Amino acid sequence: MRRPGISPMTAHMNSIQLTITTVNQHVPPAGDGLRGHLDRPQAGDVLGGGDLELRGWIVSAYAPVAGLELCLDRQVMARTTPAIERHDVLKCHPGEATLHCGFSLCLPRRHLGLKDKLQLHVVTADGRRHLLATVKTRAADLKPGHTPAFAPVLLLSPGRSGTTLAMNLLSRHPGLLTTERHPFEGRVAQYFMQLYPFLLRKEASGGSTVSDLFQDRYCGLTPFLMNCPESREFIDGPLSANLLDFSLAQIDAYYAGLGARYGKPAARRFIEKANLANPSLWLFAELYPELREIVLVRDFRDIACSVASFVAKRGEPGFGFEGDFAAYMTRFAASMRAYVDYCRRRKSRVHVLRYEDLVRAPEKALERCLAFLGLERRPETVREMIAQALVPSEDTREHMTSASAAASIGRHRSELSPDQLQALNRELAESLEFFGYER
Repeated sequence: MRRPGISPMTAHMNSIQLTITTVNQHVPPAGDGLRGHLDRPQAGDVLGGGDLELRGWIVSAYAPVAGLELCLDRQVMARTTPAIERHDVLKCHPGEATLHCGFSLCLPRRHLGLKDKLQLHVVTADGRRHLLATVKTRAADLKPGHTPAFAPVLLLSPGRSGTTLAMNLLSRHPGLLTTERHPFEGRVAQYFMQLYPFLLRKEASGGSTVSDLFQDRYCGLTPFLMNCPESREFIDGPLSANLLDFSLAQIDAYYAGLGARYGKPAARRFIEKANLANPSLWLFAELYPELREIVLVRDFRDIACSVASFVAKRGEPGFGFEGDFAAYMTRFAASMRAYVDYCRRRKSRVHVLRYEDLVRAPEKALERCLAFLGLERRPETVREMIAQALVPSEDTREHMTSASAAASIGRHRSELSPDQLQALNRELAESLEFFGYER
């Protein structure tokens, strides 16, 4: 299944399009023995809401190619090695090229803002770096007619890192709206932020299509519909704008209803759990100027223990863990590095909240969090939030895998074998250091 790219349907959808404004090919210095080319994307390409894919080839007459790195704001965002067969290159460069000299790497759309400059570097086995290409992108400005009445707070975190505890505490603030019931998973805003681009794309997340919903080739966004100039003009124009306004209005309606239900009519912020796999995060950033993001982290070794215990407790796979701890560790470490990259990219626009601080010193942790959100944070308000959240319930007991939140801190020291702990320390070294956890 190809990734979403330029198509007759997405070429003019300002709601989700990303334009490649410039592609500069850089010729390696003479004598380096390097030849290469970035085939895709090309200047003028328009992409939908999926990943940005870069494809090309690279050969080296001297030092072997160790890999390629895609950088954004001097941060390495993606890596790959040449592994794709390129018979055309082998034919044009006999004696220099190998068959598997092609490459492909992808950058998730969430990492790209309104205007970005990407650099693709070649790294050779002798440690040298060579700039192969520069790609500049620009997203179309979104101009909704509906002005949102509420501003979002996204609690970004991997699973089993304390999101339920954090939501339980934050939901008690009179200025924050959310579904006030365990497990605090009312992600209505994210539903509409994903529904909006889904209805305007032929391919949706995971390769499913709008047409699949109808099970009929004459329904949905079919070629027949999109090849009709009048219908396409309507879909790309008024429908796109109307769907955006509809989505924003429904989010407002839902949270206005929650405000009335929970006795918080003056609240103008809502909070939802989220994670970095959500493809709609960039829409929040562009549509809500008052967006606030909290990145909740926990000692990643404790998360691994919690995941293993929770899966064993339920008796079925979950959170990417299927029983093989060694296989899980590599995938887990890679997903945790994504949070490091995200915090580096967003910098002062995110607030990092550590689970350990929330458990050991909840008043201080909440006060800093509320200050970041611009919400009232009087000591009596914070104390009342904590008192309400500490009322035990059967739901919270079922959710826990330790005797208490405090007992869950540092559990990896007693639950992991020395080999497992050593492997996790190695795999998670960068993430642990970045968020201030000792190895």
